[in-house]
Amino acid sequence: MEFALVFLLMLTLLVGAFEFTWVLFIRATFHHAAREAVRSAITANPPPAYAGAFDDYLKSVIEKNTFGLLSGADLDAHVDIEYFDADCNGASCPISDAEAGSVVQVSIRCYEVNPVSSLIRARDPATGLLVPFSINVSSSDRLEPFPGAPPGRGTLANPTAYNPATGDCL
Repeated sequence: MEFALVFLLMLTLLVGAFEFTWVLFIRATFHHAAREAVRSAITANPPPAYAGAFDDYLKSVIEKNTFGLLSGADLDAHVDIEYFDADCNGASCPISDAEAGSVVQVSIRCYEVNPVSSLIRARDPATGLLVPFSINVSSSDRLEPFPGAPPGRGTLANPTAYNPATGDCL
């Protein structure tokens, strides 16, 4: 009798621990893939097969680093690649394409993970259905010119950064 009670508790803990680590593994994998895409954007020129399709090259880097979790239509649905003018003022920050000195941001957004059991998921109070985990990761860095010296960075007196409080570039 004691074994049966302890076994049920241990089984619940083991399944919960497995599901929790699975969600953390997916999030860490996506974060690594986003960082690798940004790293590829700032350090390497794409192969000739991706001439004129820099975003497709970055998505291929993400696909390679996500162990098959993101591929095909999922890449288009969940991956956002944006470029920003690093020295902008006001709302003119977004730009249409990669250029030296701009900032590239790679995001994987709204990827839903449904663990096998309901041990670590909450229920929606309105519908009573289990709520999936939504994973969102992002990485960004400044694109440097090739070849040559990097452009000047902002100083403490004149920073070149995004202010999340106001939504403007400084």
